[in-house]
Amino acid sequence: MAAQPSKSSGRKLTAIAICVVLAVAAPVSAASGLDAWIADVCRPEHLPGDVKKSIGMFEVFGHGTGVVLAALLVGVLGSGDFRTWARVLASGFLAGIVAVCIKPWVTRIRPSRLAEFTSPTEMTVSGGRFVGVRWTGSPELDGDVVGNTYGFFHDALHAFPSGHSATACALAVCLANLYPDGRFVFWWLAVMVMVQRVCAQAHYVSDTLTGALLGLGVGMLVNRWFGLRARQPPPKLQPINVSSSTLATKSWKEPNSSERECSAKIGSAKI
Repeated sequence: MAAQPSKSSGRKLTAIAICVVLAVAAPVSAASGLDAWIADVCRPEHLPGDVKKSIGMFEVFGHGTGVVLAALLVGVLGSGDFRTWARVLASGFLAGIVAVCIKPWVTRIRPSRLAEFTSPTEMTVSGGRFVGVRWTGSPELDGDVVGNTYGFFHDALHAFPSGHSATACALAVCLANLYPDGRFVFWWLAVMVMVQRVCAQAHYVSDTLTGALLGLGVGMLVNRWFGLRARQPPPKLQPINVSSSTLATKSWKEPNSSERECSAKIGSAKI
């Protein structure tokens, strides 16, 4: 009889499949022009006001504030173990830090800041362009406008990858392992963070997909490092099978003479 695959192996295969899909989809979106098209469709002026407000509320799940709130909730509602708190904080903050460290070396213009570098007629064509490392400025993009103000650490050039998406996905990995019953909610929140970053014109789709891939990797590494597993229900008490003859043999014995005399005295005193 063939052995049935365990749940842990199934989760690992699912995670690997998702990573492969993200790794393929991100460059395809960037190279095919899909990034620029989606960024244009999701402009704030194209979305109803209530939709923008609703989507904007999900940003906190990919922010440092959301990581701290998640750690506090885990501490209050969970076991309060220090290792659990540390794992939640490490998952979210480490993924965000890694993304921030990559941004200046890749240098991609944010959709919301693209007009500062190109004319409106060129925005769709040059959207999502990677411009490489810029230490002190980017005069070749548009010298009269850019000058020396857009250097290595300028936020306008930090579209790739999405730090919010990385943080949200790493946090989702952490929480899904701690509370498996809520994994679909955690992943839904992470996906909504990615949608929010695109609708806010802060990132392109490929930026969020790459951030999600980064977050998955960091989350799984942190989970492995801390060696924590999903919460398991307490073990059920197993009944002890004791036969009546064994119980009678072990629990009763013939009283000796002194014990019989003592019982007789107690009985006569009561009378």
